[in-house]
Amino acid sequence: CENNDQGFFVTMFAAITDITTGQTAFVNCGHNPPLLKKNNGKYEYLKMDSNLMIGVKDDFEYNIQETVLDKGDILFFYTDGVSEALNEKDELYGEQRLIDALNLQENLDETNPKTIVENIGENIKAFVNETEQSDDITMLVFKYNGDNNFEDKIVTEVVKLKIFYPAETYHQKYFERHV
Repeated sequence: CENNDQGFFVTMFAAITDITTGQTAFVNCGHNPPLLKKNNGKYEYLKMDSNLMIGVKDDFEYNIQETVLDKGDILFFYTDGVSEALNEKDELYGEQRLIDALNLQENLDETNPKTIVENIGENIKAFVNETEQSDDITMLVFKYNGDNNFEDKIVTEVVKLKIFYPAETYHQKYFERHV
């Protein structure tokens, strides 16, 4: 961009859900695509087109897309710190391990957002062991309850877990090992 001499950019995923219908409009600006678990199904990446990251190009028109959530559907959002978490062998946690861990919960019939975040957090901790991380590890789970009855229950449940690791310490140790 014109005033972005340092080349900084931001990735972002934003969504708005009509809680009476499940109609969800979203835009992905270069962020990790969320995983969608249809009620009684498996987690799969939400099908979408990706746009440029914010700050890369002036006057870029972002493509807004839509989907419909049904009662019981779950969206799992995460930052790249999840998939890029490293273990002591410098192996990435990775996208496949994340999907496998989420779908293992499906076998346990897990649909509680707080429990999902806690289970994945524990899975990541077990993978990385004592290795310090270079990025934050952030997860957010959105479950659409969709019964359109506002008086009787909360229509959505959102849980967020943020685990911070000191990036400066990680980068210093990484360069000491690899330079």
